[in-house]
Amino acid sequence: MQEGSLRCDVNIFVRPVRQSIFGTKVEIKNMNSFSAMNRAIDYEISRQVLLHSQGQSDQIVQETRLREEGAQKTFTMRKKEGLAEYIYFPEPDLPEVILTKDYVDKIQQVLPELPEAKRRRYEKLGLNMQDVLFLANDNHVAEFFDASVENGADAKLAANWIMGDIAAFLKNE
Repeated sequence: MQEGSLRCDVNIFVRPVRQSIFGTKVEIKNMNSFSAMNRAIDYEISRQVLLHSQGQSDQIVQETRLREEGAQKTFTMRKKEGLAEYIYFPEPDLPEVILTKDYVDKIQQVLPELPEAKRRRYEKLGLNMQDVLFLANDNHVAEFFDASVENGADAKLAANWIMGDIAAFLKNE
């Protein structure tokens, strides 16, 4: 931390609705930014929920995983045989958080469009991944692109114009 760098691990497990027992804990190691940590958590939650929904809960094993940023996935680093391989430090001052469906729905109503949803929306417009990432990774650029398309511009032509002429102008000016 004194060097200005960050290295953190997260532990993730999901608990299906109406199940009182927590799921199997999976640890993800060595993330070096909050955004990488966020993407790893999102991926791992989605992975575990999918396995639960497919009736493959037994495929979720206690293990340590690594995040591969390029593939946007986590991969098994090593399996954990039992609790003895983990050192647990319970936090007595943190109460259990229970989120009701109403509460989650209210929060989702006021959230702006999330980056993943924006990327999927841009893909549906026929843009390639390079265009999608360029446009979606900056809110100002995304707002300008959206306004262009809303006012009748062809999505691919607008993307090319923004990524080419406008980006070059902004870089030079």
